[in-house]
Amino acid sequence: MKLQSFGVLLFGLGTFGAGLLATPSAFAQALEPLPAVASEAPPAAAAPPEASAPPAIAPAPPVVEYTPRDPSVMRAPLRRGFTLELGLGAALTFTGGGGSAGYDTGKLGVAPISLSLGAFINRHVALMGRMGGTAFFQDIGGTTYQVTSNFYGAAVQVYLIDQFFVGGGFGFGRLTVDSIAKIFPKNGEGGVALNARAGFAFAATKHHAFALTFDVYPAFYGNSPTVRSGAITTSPQGLSIVGTALGLEWQYY
Repeated sequence: MKLQSFGVLLFGLGTFGAGLLATPSAFAQALEPLPAVASEAPPAAAAPPEASAPPAIAPAPPVVEYTPRDPSVMRAPLRRGFTLELGLGAALTFTGGGGSAGYDTGKLGVAPISLSLGAFINRHVALMGRMGGTAFFQDIGGTTYQVTSNFYGAAVQVYLIDQFFVGGGFGFGRLTVDSIAKIFPKNGEGGVALNARAGFAFAATKHHAFALTFDVYPAFYGNSPTVRSGAITTSPQGLSIVGTALGLEWQYY
């Protein structure tokens, strides 16, 4: 029994040895070290965020080289706020109506000092109070009398362009007849008066203008002062007077 077991053992060892001799490469491969298992590479570090672009810088403003202003702009009229007008000139006065029998018509005379005070509401339009009129001289009984028709009222002035303006007004009139030796005549009659005018500013600066003006002053009086025997009386007959004046005016604004 022991011999049989020993024989089986020898047979197994022989078979194993024959297998090793038949396949030496397999034995060599068995002795080779196992290939290293590639370890997974550590995850790559996250790339740093890209630097943000610097904010856009606005370009520097252009350099403005200041040059002298246009002289015409510097002299342009600056019409705003308060305004004042003064005028003086020559006149031609016409009389009519029932009370005109004692007066000559179409008489040359003077346009006394005219005055306007007001303000510009914009560059072209001014509202103002105005006084003006015409006067002529009449010889009656060897005495020279001054006949004056004045306008007092509200007026408007409109500059159509810098060199040309028109205007008009409505108010009351005062007719006086008195000796030329008296500065402030006491004899007078009241009525209704109008004023229409136009002017050409031949010279103007920022605050001043000099103009040639033409005015018309129609006036209507219910009574008329009349000179009789050296005395001035009042006639109930109506009198209409149209005075025209060509003058020189200075205006401040």
